[in-house]
Order: sequence, then C-alpha cells, then structure tokens
Amino acid sequence: MERTGQREMCLALLLLVAVCAQGVFVEPPQLVTSQRSLAESETRLPCRYQVEDEEKVVQVTWFKELPDGSKEQIITAHFTDGHTEFGRYSGRVRFESGSPTENSALLIPSTEESDEGSYTCHISTFPNGNFREAHHTHRLDCTHLLPGACFAGGGPVVPFGSLLSSRGSPASPSLLGHGSARPVPEPHQ
Repeated sequence: MERTGQREMCLALLLLVAVCAQGVFVEPPQLVTSQRSLAESETRLPCRYQVEDEEKVVQVTWFKELPDGSKEQIITAHFTDGHTEFGRYSGRVRFESGSPTENSALLIPSTEESDEGSYTCHISTFPNGNFREAHHTHRLDCTHLLPGACFAGGGPVVPFGSLLSSRGSPASPSLLGHGSARPVPEPHQ
C-alpha cells in the first residue's frame, strides 16, 4: 500500500515538472492573432517558440483551416529531414529562417486573395522521451479596395500614386505612399 502511494506521488511530481518546464511562444506572444496584408506582396506570419531546459523542437508544421473545418498542410520542417511544401503551396511559401525549428515564421512572398483564412503554427517538441505539441493561430485578411490594394493596420494602403489628397490652406497635395499610412508630400513643380 505504501509503495503505491509513493508511485502516485512520484508520477504527480513528474507531471508537475513536465507542466512547469514547458516552453513558450515568444513571437507573437498572443495565441490567436489577426493580421491584414497587401495582395501581391509578402506576408509574414510570425511563429517563434522558446524551448526550456532539455526540450528540443523536432518538427514545425503550418496548416490552413479550410471552410469545412478541416486543415490543409502547407509546409513542414523536421530537425533532421529538412522541409517539405505541400499541394498548391509548393513553391509559394517558405520559412523565414534557414533554421525553422528556431524561427518558424511563414513567408508568403506573393499573397493572393485565396490565401485569406486561419493559419496554425504547430510545434512538436521532444522533452525527455515525450512529445508535446503547441499551436499558434493567425487570421489573415486581404480585402481589395483597388486593384492590388488591401487593408493594413488601421486604414487602407494603396499603391504609390493611386490616391491624391489635399491638406492645409492653401491646399497642399500629397500622395499616400505604398505601405505607409502617412502622406508623402508631392514635389513642387
């Protein structure tokens, strides 16, 4: 009877140590994020997991959630087997880093409207013989205002030269620059 109690106490202590010695997502710090991106430009979905003690990231997989709720595998990196891109994402996505088990950010070099949706960064670690998995979800939105333009941050971003506005007295024309929410003064003629 005493031996069973000791075994249960040891198992509880091991579970407590395993729970306390877990790594954390350091980029981004929130588990669910929302992001807006420009069509036809690069989109970066951050994912960086910081391991603890003897823990090691052995595999990183990015998934996209489909309308029916299923998940489509996009790209996987394994610490010894390298990385593989899948299906329609083959040749369209890549990891930001040459060491994706350290920096797992996903790059979509030329974002398309069909890329809109929810993405999950799935991390598999190997701490002392037990696999542990962590998930990080991103929501990517791309809404066209003008051909080739989408929302970014708090307001619209349009290609350079597409929007002319006037400010001040007398009016001072300015152009909204590509990727910038600040007006860029137009040169005087």
